[in-house]
Amino acid sequence: MKMRFLPTTCFFLAAFLFSCTAGISQKTDSRKSPEMLSAKRLTARDSLRIRRGLLKQINRDRQRHGLSPVKLDLPASRVGDRHCREMAREKYMSHWNLQGLKPYHRYAFAGGRDHISENLYSATVWGQTFTCTVSDISGKMRRAEQSFMSEKPPYDGHRKNILESYHTHVGIGFACTNDEFRMAEEFVDRYVILDKTGTKIYRGEKKRISGKILRHRLYPIMAVVNYEPVPARKSKKELKKTGPYLDGSRCTFQTISAWEMSFYPKSRRFSFTLDFAKARAGIYYMILYLDRKIDQSLYQNSGLKKRAGTFRLSTRHAIPATGVVFRLE
Repeated sequence: MKMRFLPTTCFFLAAFLFSCTAGISQKTDSRKSPEMLSAKRLTARDSLRIRRGLLKQINRDRQRHGLSPVKLDLPASRVGDRHCREMAREKYMSHWNLQGLKPYHRYAFAGGRDHISENLYSATVWGQTFTCTVSDISGKMRRAEQSFMSEKPPYDGHRKNILESYHTHVGIGFACTNDEFRMAEEFVDRYVILDKTGTKIYRGEKKRISGKILRHRLYPIMAVVNYEPVPARKSKKELKKTGPYLDGSRCTFQTISAWEMSFYPKSRRFSFTLDFAKARAGIYYMILYLDRKIDQSLYQNSGLKKRAGTFRLSTRHAIPATGVVFRLE
């Protein structure tokens, strides 16, 4: 399971500009909703203009490294907006929100099924006021992207995320108050359309997963289901201490390999079954991995019987194509 090492960079403006790598947590009266929020004061056209401006910059950065452009994803942008509004209002900075949800939780609970990874940026001002105009926000976003791309190993998590070759879309979220600015880049990997299935599960249930791969020459090789306890609320003090987030957990509940799947190359459709016979209350996060090379005789429907122990499959260079979250209460 990959660690999403996405260090959050905060910028504070006073007499001078300097940077740090800590979150921001200050007492605030959330009932007053501090001149909230630029995205609400801006028109829909203004907001789209801001997002498209950053999208162009992201794609220029990707193009310089020989990578294909990503498309703007509005549902992921709304997920980013909600997180940014909460962070700006409550004056904190974290990949977790106050409900204890990580990026893939927030995206999945909003209806997303793709794999997602997040970059965050923060700016705070004392003794001055953000104007929160289109040009002001666009300038902050431009500087945020520049700071991400100027990162050096081993502290280059944002840069690596921007330059991940298999990203297809990006959601761009933001929020601006008189003294707080937050921005989120929610990179999406969209390679699969899953058939409808409920995300609430029951102990002992067997859930059929099926869908269609959107691109040719990609094949399902493995589905990994990780278990997590039900997320617990976090205080702003706890959020201040958070850092990079793990994409999933270190507790693997179930692994479905290619020989436990059916795949039909002509239609690009696949299916397999998840078994929750031994499940307990909590969150189950499923990532389906795709690869460009696989022996198609491995699949269940190939008609050939091969012993699983004969083959080794690895997700090391595979594409994480889904981020489905199931919940058992």
